[in-house]
Amino acid sequence: MIFEYLFVANLLIFLGIIAYEDLKTSLISDKYPLFMSIVAFLLYLLFCSFYRNCEPLMYAFIGGIIFLLIGYALYYLGQWGEGDALVLAATIFSFPKLNIIPLHSDTYTYFWFVFFINLSFVGVIYSLTYTLIYSLKRPSFYKNLFSQMKRYGLFLFAGEFALLISYLFLYLFYGIKETFIFGLWGIAYALMYFLYFFAKTADTYLFTFHKPLKDVKEGDTVMGDFEKVHFKGRLLDAITKAEIKKLIKSYGENYKVEVKDMVRYAPSFLLATLLTLLVGDKLIWYLVK
Repeated sequence: MIFEYLFVANLLIFLGIIAYEDLKTSLISDKYPLFMSIVAFLLYLLFCSFYRNCEPLMYAFIGGIIFLLIGYALYYLGQWGEGDALVLAATIFSFPKLNIIPLHSDTYTYFWFVFFINLSFVGVIYSLTYTLIYSLKRPSFYKNLFSQMKRYGLFLFAGEFALLISYLFLYLFYGIKETFIFGLWGIAYALMYFLYFFAKTADTYLFTFHKPLKDVKEGDTVMGDFEKVHFKGRLLDAITKAEIKKLIKSYGENYKVEVKDMVRYAPSFLLATLLTLLVGDKLIWYLVK
């Protein structure tokens, strides 16, 4: 039991540090996922020597490698930063299948699946909440949002009209219960429509802005191709102090560049870990029933 608490403490301490660093600077230092993995590795070795059971260490390496590949796939698809990929792999490596977690299956693959689903669920809610709070700084965002929805509102109207016809058909031939159940799909359709335009408008009007190089900070994502210094801005890659100095030297401190902000995603790993520790797969089973 003591080993379980040590693994949990290692996870919560380092994920807490990573979340704080990401929120404060938008940078995730490679050293924290590395240190978390090293501490976990030492705990696995102690567990292996005490209980003559090295299975957790073996699965830690397997899971770490698998989710490192998944993390980098999401990185190259532009879904999150490279630091997030490393944190995902380090979290899976450092998070053994603990007896204190309520699960319907005791296999490692099922445990990894549960954690990843919990992370996805938490990530959506966290990202939406973060964006809503961030949008309070720029009230003009909502004007642009409703303008975009009005522009493409025909799609929503056509979809809702088709659903209304379906409701009438279901009510006439099947009854109120089936109509109500199908009506939930209509609500889901409208919600997905809103979230799509919310995310699209946020990316264009909320997280993208221009500022002079003298105001650019380490950790900002500077977009554009700067041939003089052979620097090409890449989405989700944070700029360094050395690169900022090169740009200022070549273009001047008042030269305006496009800066892309984004959701600081690292706290999602901490929240997903807490959710998994507390409820295991209960939320997943509740949603699918």
